[in-house]
Amino acid sequence: MSNKQEAVFSKSIIAAYYFNDAYDTIEILYKLGDNIHSYVLEADPKQADYKDLVAEGWDTDRIMEETYTRIQNFNNKAAEVDVENLLTHVLSEDPDALFKFKLSIFSNDAIKLNKAETKNMRKAKSVLECCALLCKK
Repeated sequence: MSNKQEAVFSKSIIAAYYFNDAYDTIEILYKLGDNIHSYVLEADPKQADYKDLVAEGWDTDRIMEETYTRIQNFNNKAAEVDVENLLTHVLSEDPDALFKFKLSIFSNDAIKLNKAETKNMRKAKSVLECCALLCKK
């Protein structure tokens, strides 16, 4: 009989992926009840939680595949610039077009702006200036 305690994420993993560019930290998303939780661990084969992750079928190849898929999905979302929305706002006679376009940018989960970028976006005087700022990203 083993007294080994299971990891908090055991038997409830939704995804596991490398959390940083050094590939030495893994974030695990797991479900408890109706809630999704995050657990971060060091990618250390000697660590008990890492061993539990591998025991559930999450070896380095699978974690790398999930990491790649996650990056691709994010890039695809970020690339989904709503061209129709952009053209509508650029060509619009509506005096609120700039405001509405900025609102669509700030509410888009795929577009992450840091504090300086947000400040510059708020100061932009045209939809085209907003687009230029997004292209620099």
